[in-house]
Amino acid sequence: MLDKVPIKSSGVFLGVFLPGGFVEIDEENLAKKSARTKLRVFAAGSSTNVATWFLVVLLFANFALVITPLYQPTSSGVLVTGLANNGGAQAAGIPQWSVITKLNSTQVNQPVDLASFLVRIDEARHPSTVVVVTFSNGQTRNVITTPAAGNGTRALLGVSVFQYYAPRSSFLPIQFPFQLFSTLNWLLIILLGVGIVNMLPMFPFDGDRYFDTILSTLGLKSTKRARTAAGLISFGLLASNLTLSLVIFGTVFPS
Repeated sequence: MLDKVPIKSSGVFLGVFLPGGFVEIDEENLAKKSARTKLRVFAAGSSTNVATWFLVVLLFANFALVITPLYQPTSSGVLVTGLANNGGAQAAGIPQWSVITKLNSTQVNQPVDLASFLVRIDEARHPSTVVVVTFSNGQTRNVITTPAAGNGTRALLGVSVFQYYAPRSSFLPIQFPFQLFSTLNWLLIILLGVGIVNMLPMFPFDGDRYFDTILSTLGLKSTKRARTAAGLISFGLLASNLTLSLVIFGTVFPS
């Protein structure tokens, strides 16, 4: 390390669905170091998270360029990533990971084209309409659109979709760009969130020790009360955020 603080052990773990890591440093050696060194050490984990988050932002913002070596950079269809239960696509036997290229005679190159086609059905007030769906292999299926729950004039095919980036080689899986995009999107949320939470002034997070070091540097002899107050406030904010998220979005686990 830059500050020459010995590391006793390190490792990685997976808590439910959150990956993480830990480093055990020599506490006796760290106690002898300057406040500046301590602050750098306590902020190291979150700093790494934020730095990695910026890297993921760059990859996410230049997604087409990232996949270009293996896949075409422009979307040439709509990839079916999921099917709604009892939806028109499921009833018609459309398989997951199929590629839609036409709806009736309308060319579909990306999800926005599919959405625009369905809007025209909405405007005609015919939510239960037969649509001829053409796939990249030339096969067709007749799909009866279904009305959306709570909006009887809105027509749905009953599919979840993503841009289709054609692979440059036949052995490459067509679903990989979607899986990579989803992973990057997940990392955008997790990396920054974990970095921020870790710096909350609440035990046992690094933010508690960071806060304690700052208070000691400012000349506060007893930091216990201030740390306890900050910890309670942080816990309240964290708990209310988690509760609100559960109320609005539910759990990440299927029922």
